[in-house]
Amino acid sequence: MKVLYPYWLLALGLGLWGWSGCHKAPARPAAPPVPAAATNFPASQVDPSLPPNESLFQGARAFRDLERQVEMGPRSVGSPGAEQLRLWLQRELHGLGYKTGAQVFTAQTPLGPKKMFNILAWAPLASPAIQANTIILSTHHDTKYFTDFTFVGANDGASGVALLLELARVFKERPLTKHNLLFAFWDGEEALQEWSAEDSLYGSRHFVESLDTPQTPFKLTTKQIVAVINMDMVGDRHLQVTYDTLSHPQLLEMLFTKGRDLRFEKNFKRAELGNIADDHLPFLQRSIPAINLIGFNQTGAGSYPPYWHTAEDTLDKVSATSLQIAGSTVDLLVRDLDRILE
Repeated sequence: MKVLYPYWLLALGLGLWGWSGCHKAPARPAAPPVPAAATNFPASQVDPSLPPNESLFQGARAFRDLERQVEMGPRSVGSPGAEQLRLWLQRELHGLGYKTGAQVFTAQTPLGPKKMFNILAWAPLASPAIQANTIILSTHHDTKYFTDFTFVGANDGASGVALLLELARVFKERPLTKHNLLFAFWDGEEALQEWSAEDSLYGSRHFVESLDTPQTPFKLTTKQIVAVINMDMVGDRHLQVTYDTLSHPQLLEMLFTKGRDLRFEKNFKRAELGNIADDHLPFLQRSIPAINLIGFNQTGAGSYPPYWHTAEDTLDKVSATSLQIAGSTVDLLVRDLDRILE
């Protein structure tokens, strides 16, 4: 995940939305650890004082999936950890009964051609007679490639995958009634060298480019996609969701309203403004409504979280409580969308 470059705004033709671009901060080998909040329960368990809601999302189970990914080590494009992750994800999704597949492609990168895998799981409505539109829930499964230190990406990489996998379980147990769902785990979100329009978002760009062609997974068309919710860096112990002004404005407002309705006001502050280039961007360029749920920002004071793209992005920085907050909010937002969208 990176922050949008100013010159991208002109290329996108999105200037009417009034962004102000930010430069990305340079990666650092390490950062001072963030003090954990004083609690009497482990980070692997959900805060028992968290306001309850009707979502079936289980933050503790999602945290176990996060831990499993960290145990795999770095999961950058083409690494042994990435292959281990791909096989594990496909087994988990297949075990849930979803129709799964990998959109395999070769991307031209600054480090040469790289084989990449978008991992997809399709959840159509139970009745094939209904011509339903589709909601896409997505995240990226790769971690940033570094050569000078080990980067396991507990937050930037593993948290989004854990969140989306748990949501796949939740929607299997309690399916939507009007829309198909596509769970998409993108490869190559991270730049292999320096973030640019060409060196980033490889997986989501490839998927969008394949729409309306014979190569489109599950024969999806652009017109059938009514909403995309991308999730990234959602596990920080002190989660602050950025009000991403690049996102579709109505959907973004619905996200923050839902979070605050669920009494997660301290996590969904509209004052936390940012414009974040992430895997929702290719969909926006195709005029598909898309938003980014992300706990990341850059200001004059530095990056939040401060361990972003450092060796300190480790298990002690994330929590099941933050996963519970983000996951239950997305779950219930999607059910609202299922009711109100065509």
